[in-house]
Amino acid sequence: MGVGDQWDFWEKFGKPNEKQISLDEINSPKQLRLRKVKRDYNLINKAQQWEARIFLKVLDYALQTLSIPHGYKGGRPSLAPLSEKIKICCIKQYNLKGARRSVYDIESARNNNFLFVSKISENFFNRINDYMKDTTLTPYLQQLISTLSEPLIEIEKNFAVDGSGWKTSAGKPNYMRIRTDRKVKREYIGLHIISGISTHTIPHCVVSKGYEHDSKFFEPLVLRTKEIFNINEVYGDGAYLTKKNVDLCHSLNITSYLKPKGNVVVNDLKNTAWAKAVERFTKDMALGNKRRYTLRNNVESSFNMVKSIFGDVLRHKIFEARVNELLCRVVCHNVRCLIYAYFNGDIKFPFSILDE
Repeated sequence: MGVGDQWDFWEKFGKPNEKQISLDEINSPKQLRLRKVKRDYNLINKAQQWEARIFLKVLDYALQTLSIPHGYKGGRPSLAPLSEKIKICCIKQYNLKGARRSVYDIESARNNNFLFVSKISENFFNRINDYMKDTTLTPYLQQLISTLSEPLIEIEKNFAVDGSGWKTSAGKPNYMRIRTDRKVKREYIGLHIISGISTHTIPHCVVSKGYEHDSKFFEPLVLRTKEIFNINEVYGDGAYLTKKNVDLCHSLNITSYLKPKGNVVVNDLKNTAWAKAVERFTKDMALGNKRRYTLRNNVESSFNMVKSIFGDVLRHKIFEARVNELLCRVVCHNVRCLIYAYFNGDIKFPFSILDE
């Protein structure tokens, strides 16, 4: 099923109301920002209390839009089709538990007809760990992430890109402390995302080794998001300012705000996409509190949402399992964004949120 077909299916959510971002509020001085930000705690309370009740409904409905095979080509079938494995892995990540403590949650999902695994044995937790290592799940998790962002297609016009690291054991220091140490970064797992400015949804992400540079992930992130969303502006820090990335944005008619480094040279490059990008950022710097580039901070908020809710430590030891583990956390994050958008009145679910 193509991206266009998926969007036709998701049109049942209803057309969201496009919102305008107030730059004066977003770019207010830091010492005043905490006082000026207005949070609707009635909305937050309602969304978070309902979140666990309808999480599986949203996940199950999204999986129905994907043409996922059973996972076997003949002979004895596997214990669970691929769609069931994805649900089980996401349930484990959403409930912030290890495989052993997740067995009860999986039994509850089966009793509520969200799972149809035939038997949950005493050692079923070994199956959960095997599912997380299954590399055939990875492309479908990527599709699921994109599908869960599509209902917000009318809201999100501006995006920000960035990368961050996840610990592979609890004893390691916070990634912010070691992010400039190339040797230590090898012990971390990198997650590169493109995030919406308004809803913090993540249309696409890439998992890599911790030492890989952010710049080379700009193109796949932007191109995949462009297939779904109409991107007006994209924001990124100095790691993404390359001629290739600037030319890509120019060819796609995207206004880029990529921070130049201190040694950037624009001599003899007049009327090029590179010179225009640097000049655009320079003029934006002069706008003070009305700068566009400060919207890039929202991608940091997206990282904080994932890490603060689902943790910044990965449980698995194998790289393939860590990839699926991180992708499942992004899936859960996108489901949370949809639920919040629903209670905010931006979208409508094509099903009843009440238990039948």
